[in-house]
Amino acid sequence: MSFVGDGCLERPPVRRDRLIKVRLWLRDGPGREAIDPLPDGVEFHLIPRSGPLAEEFYAAEFLVPPYGSQRVLEALPRMGELRVVQANSSGVEWLLPHVPEGITVCSARGIRDVAVAEWVFAAILAMTKDLPHWQRQQEAEAWKPELLDEFAGSLVLIVGYGSIGEAVEARLAPFEVSVERIASRARPGVYGVDRLSGLLPLADIIVLLLPSTPSTDGLFDEEMLARMKPDALLVNAGRGTAVDTQARSMP
Repeated sequence: MSFVGDGCLERPPVRRDRLIKVRLWLRDGPGREAIDPLPDGVEFHLIPRSGPLAEEFYAAEFLVPPYGSQRVLEALPRMGELRVVQANSSGVEWLLPHVPEGITVCSARGIRDVAVAEWVFAAILAMTKDLPHWQRQQEAEAWKPELLDEFAGSLVLIVGYGSIGEAVEARLAPFEVSVERIASRARPGVYGVDRLSGLLPLADIIVLLLPSTPSTDGLFDEEMLARMKPDALLVNAGRGTAVDTQARSMP
């Protein structure tokens, strides 16, 4: 299995002798009004949010399933005309075990780079400036001035560096921080994951942008967490499975 273009997984070819009409089914939800107009030859249907799936659904050739919908995932093996499954998420690990051989799977890599990067940036500022504390003080109508640390000069380690990591780094650039990057494989300017344990003790802020895979699930276990600075900030904007939440970061 290999990536085709940006975000599609190629599997063995399927029959291509009938291309007169494409039956497209996608999840019903906000933004559906932006779908029209569609090219000639595309027959468009919405997957109902609940209830049984229509018999016509099983003849779909192009499918955009709701994230994690068990009833749709269980229907995939019965969809004999299916050619393409387009995820609405960057990660496709929730789809792959259910998609039959011979079907192209496409991820939505890139469409939420800005939104996720903005959330990461907001989380970093909120925690470094201790905004939850000040909100509690405001609710209690209490005022006790305290000195706050500066964000500038911090070392930020981005783990799982890809398009979202690039967007995060771009938003950090004006704040005079240093950035180190880690991905599954080393490339110019980006360390491989084998350097993670050595860089963790140096980082003030660690941003996780990891998918859920056998190599990333539980990656931040007790040993890895213990390598972090006692006052380091860990921001997990990837899959929650990357962090063992039962582990203790300190002995």
